[in-house]
Amino acid sequence: MTSKQRTQKSSKVQNMSDETSKIAAPVAKEEISGMRALAGKVISKKIDFMGVRITINKLSVAQVFEVQARVKELEENAKEAKETNADADDTSGVELLRFVIKMAVPDAADITDEEFEGYPLDELSTLSDQIMKYSGMAAKAGNAG
Repeated sequence: MTSKQRTQKSSKVQNMSDETSKIAAPVAKEEISGMRALAGKVISKKIDFMGVRITINKLSVAQVFEVQARVKELEENAKEAKETNADADDTSGVELLRFVIKMAVPDAADITDEEFEGYPLDELSTLSDQIMKYSGMAAKAGNAG
């Protein structure tokens, strides 16, 4: 191999490494800002519900806090009703199912309470359980009891 050929080959290798470094540099920049860019991103998946594929969204931290606050509120209302011997309307479980499902299923946001009552309870319960598990809440609830 002549000196001229070695120089050309060396030059090609150098050009390839320059191109590679140009490609790699922007990726590193995206990684730095990637975490911030993901804030508020909705993560979804499709599941089966009553024989149909529907989309559920993973609950955000703020939404998990809303669910926890709603559970606490419903528990306090039930306790208060029990203490005052008031006729406790035992719909708090269904109300919580409705709350979670409306929050996590985009297609359910505008379903009325009456329409919810038309679904089988066990199907709604299974759907809510899947949402909670997908959002990371099911494992924690299982460890607490």
